[in-house]
Amino acid sequence: MNKNQIIAKILKLNLTIAVSILIVGLILQIFDQNFSTKIINIGLLYVILMPVIRVLLELLYFIKIGNYTYIVICLALFVVIAASIVY
Repeated sequence: MNKNQIIAKILKLNLTIAVSILIVGLILQIFDQNFSTKIINIGLLYVILMPVIRVLLELLYFIKIGNYTYIVICLALFVVIAASIVY
């Protein structure tokens, strides 16, 4: 299995988990609005974190093979993501 296949499997698993969380939140919407809103927010946060997970997996792969150019690019992406969260 190559790098892209591993990353694709991890991202598919993450998407399945996120959609499951969202569905549970929507079902709970019928019974308890406050609690279901928290569950839906967790699901949305999980969806938002998927690109960050992708960059993290790429970074780990580039560290493993020693490709310093892409390591710097991945770290720069994390700086941009952090700056967008802070500001």
